[in-house]
Amino acid sequence: MTFVLGALVLAGIVPTAAGAEAVTTTPISRTGAVCRTMTTPVYQTDNPKSGTSLLTRWESESRLSITRNGFVQDRGRVVRTAVTAVSGTKPVHRLYKSGGINDFRWSLDPAAITKMKTQGYIDQGVNFYGTPTQVDTCQVAVDEYTDATGRHHRIAVRNTALATYLATHAWKRVGTPFWGASMTAVTAPVAAAPAKAPTPTPTPTKAPTPAPTKAPTPSPSPTPTKTPTPTPTPTPSPVVVAPAPIVTPAPVPTATPTVTPTVAPAPAPVPTATPTVAPIVVPVPVPTATPTATPTATPTVTPTATPTATPTPTPTATPTATAAPAPAPAPAAALPVTVAPSAAGLDDSGNSIPDTAYAIPAGAIFMSPQGSDTNVGTSVGAPVRTLNRAIAVVPVGGTIVLRGGTYRDAYTQGGVGTATKIASKAFTLQAYPHEQPWLDGSDTVAASQFVKSGTGWSTPWSTPTFCDGRYYERAPLAQNPDNTGPCAHKDFAVVGAGDTLPSDPQQAFIDGVPQVQVASLSGVRPGTFYYDWSARSLILGTDPVGHRIELSARAQALILGTSSGSVTPWALKGIGVRRYASIANDGLAAGAIYIGGGVTTVENTAFAANSAGALAFSSPQPGTVIRHSIFAWNGNTPVGANGQSRTGRDSDFTISDSVFNHNVWEGLGTSCTVSCAQAAVKLAHMQKFTLTRNLVENGGGTAGGLWCDLLCRNGSYTYNTVRNIGGAGIFHEVSDTGIIAGNVVDGAAVGIQVTSANTKVYQNTLLHIRKDVPIRVYDDNRSMGVNGWNDIGPDTRNVEVKYNVIADSDHMAYAVNPDRTAAAATNTIPAQYFSAFDDNLVVSNAGTNPMFAAWRADDASSAVYYRAGERATFGGRYSGFESRSTWLIGTLDTVLPKVATGDYALATTSAGSRAAGTLPADVAAALGVSATGSRDLGALPRN
Repeated sequence: MTFVLGALVLAGIVPTAAGAEAVTTTPISRTGAVCRTMTTPVYQTDNPKSGTSLLTRWESESRLSITRNGFVQDRGRVVRTAVTAVSGTKPVHRLYKSGGINDFRWSLDPAAITKMKTQGYIDQGVNFYGTPTQVDTCQVAVDEYTDATGRHHRIAVRNTALATYLATHAWKRVGTPFWGASMTAVTAPVAAAPAKAPTPTPTPTKAPTPAPTKAPTPSPSPTPTKTPTPTPTPTPSPVVVAPAPIVTPAPVPTATPTVTPTVAPAPAPVPTATPTVAPIVVPVPVPTATPTATPTATPTVTPTATPTATPTPTPTATPTATAAPAPAPAPAAALPVTVAPSAAGLDDSGNSIPDTAYAIPAGAIFMSPQGSDTNVGTSVGAPVRTLNRAIAVVPVGGTIVLRGGTYRDAYTQGGVGTATKIASKAFTLQAYPHEQPWLDGSDTVAASQFVKSGTGWSTPWSTPTFCDGRYYERAPLAQNPDNTGPCAHKDFAVVGAGDTLPSDPQQAFIDGVPQVQVASLSGVRPGTFYYDWSARSLILGTDPVGHRIELSARAQALILGTSSGSVTPWALKGIGVRRYASIANDGLAAGAIYIGGGVTTVENTAFAANSAGALAFSSPQPGTVIRHSIFAWNGNTPVGANGQSRTGRDSDFTISDSVFNHNVWEGLGTSCTVSCAQAAVKLAHMQKFTLTRNLVENGGGTAGGLWCDLLCRNGSYTYNTVRNIGGAGIFHEVSDTGIIAGNVVDGAAVGIQVTSANTKVYQNTLLHIRKDVPIRVYDDNRSMGVNGWNDIGPDTRNVEVKYNVIADSDHMAYAVNPDRTAAAATNTIPAQYFSAFDDNLVVSNAGTNPMFAAWRADDASSAVYYRAGERATFGGRYSGFESRSTWLIGTLDTVLPKVATGDYALATTSAGSRAAGTLPADVAAALGVSATGSRDLGALPRN
């Protein structure tokens, strides 16, 4: 936010004991003695949504308030105070009021403190020491302002731009809680702040969002072409509230739920005791930024140039690598390594649902688009029509059987506000045998409802229930700067390529074909539409006459929610979910179906053309599984899930045999800076998870493939195929104990990226990596306990990279680099990363003397680059790494001759055939193969 510059001259005004103002008569010293005792800086952050301020002498608490609690307007150090009672100073108390107000105030007046406590404020104790009046010319007044309601208070140092802004924007100055020392007046050294700040509570509603750190620029001898920075990460984070069978958004519900209401925790760092009540599962995926990994620059290949600090290689195209072991006799016919999931019959367009024939149990409730809610639904001849009726009458643990057809429906309480209520009892939704039921978020609008308007056709269109009922609070391109939406994160709410606006949940379809939303009326043309948010009208660029027009009218189909830890079973089988106006933000509307807690089975189900997410999970309980399902043409990450690793609870969460095709198709979040989370699957805080035999392809923009972030433990990524995407194929980030094995990544910005400890990268095939590197290993600049981080894994150690095949990529095979730029971070450096790094096959066709590896020893050093003939030099310098690997110059067909047919099997005559050695027992178990025996390098045939 930009403030009007200027000064508001209010000098000479001080509060009386009662809080009124009077002209001071206290003699004022010019010695500066008082200011010299005030050596501790006070940091200020403001929350633009609530209008409140936070003052603190702890820098760590200030950072947490920015990253977790919405106090995103960072004022920095605004005044200096004392930490002990000296020179006539008095203790300044901090008081806090929750209950939806979330207001901070400060006072050194005992009577004022007592009065505020009677008004519901909690005295949090002494923050620092100041003076009640000005006693030295070097001091400045710290003034308090209130809004028109008198419920929210702001702080501003007198005669600053902020004070001017408040005085001219409907804020009234009501007193001066204390005086401190000017930031420019102190001549004594500044005392260090205490090492440990108070624990911010109530529980924050958002995960940390530190700004990406600036990477040192490597300076190798060849002219560098900087490798693109790895995509920052969003960070889902759950919130807990008082017990009740409901899932509620934070910080404050926008409408009274239809079940027992709860008050979400205040998004402010209030040092109070942690509640002992049982928590409730609440919103998933709060995307926030992961500090940017320090990239290793990729130099332009110059055959005769030798990188700095590297012994001069022989400048020839012939590698000097040690010959690979002689291959064992190959079988008569090698098994293919194919891209298709092992289960067949999936339509990757998302236009059809897998055929099913589930048994219909006794007592089932039947639904039909031709049914009536006057029926009880217990017979196939008298079905109900809506989810509202079906869920109301189905017994606990019962089954709802949906006949084929389109249900323009949602489980709702109706009206404006949070238009979807929470279903907390166990039940199954399943398709009638061999029929295709679609839950559809759109409504049909007759062509006659449109009138010619300029270059388009316009119709009135109002959607007050979008964005948890807050759609009309802020225009699509004016979302809250603190990332609270209401519809999108601030850096998603931008104009995309070609004047597009993918972050707005509005959607239009003509004859089933999605139309591209543009950000301006002037951009309307055939195949597009524009939504006039102020006039509440929608303008099509195609003449609607003679066409079927459908506009998204509902935010979500269903919310399932239960108490934290509950094993309530839900199942979705053989149904379709399409065209719902889910949002690119956290909260209940993050997915077309939102599931909080419980044990859920999703199988043979299709999710297509939802505005943002398709399935959003919070704290899924062990046994939750998604299998043999389709996710196509969804506008954002189709599956997001947030587990409970911070409490040590297993998720035992599985996604298998599913297809993810053309998601993030409009490039949502391509230019994001702090909210990046776009991928096919984005998990966080998952302890024990399995992603296996999935196909991820054609991701839009910078969308990645399979990604787990923030204290993920005991996860495995096996037998997946990721191809033609703009992000990282597989990313195990700031986590612990992962297995990445048997996968194919064909066409991505980064192949496999690891910033975690105890991670094994075995038997993968990576090719056509066109922007960055096939394998990147680094240590993120975060460390547990530093700058408030309490949900990340250990620093990068004990990483194993073996038996992989890398071919036909534009850059080097490996990039190994640290990022220790965070203050007080204790991160590892590359020499500490690996426990095994060998027995791989790398084939490059990028010039006559291509780069194969980059290694930067620490943040102060430039990267050292190793070329085709320097494998032995690389191994000799770095603990024997890659000493048995093969680095070759050649074409793709020399190692992977059948890629064009979808077969990634290694050629039987190539180096690497039957060259893989013994597998670690856990890797062999994850792959379902023997740890010993003859195997090719690279991806294996699926079992």
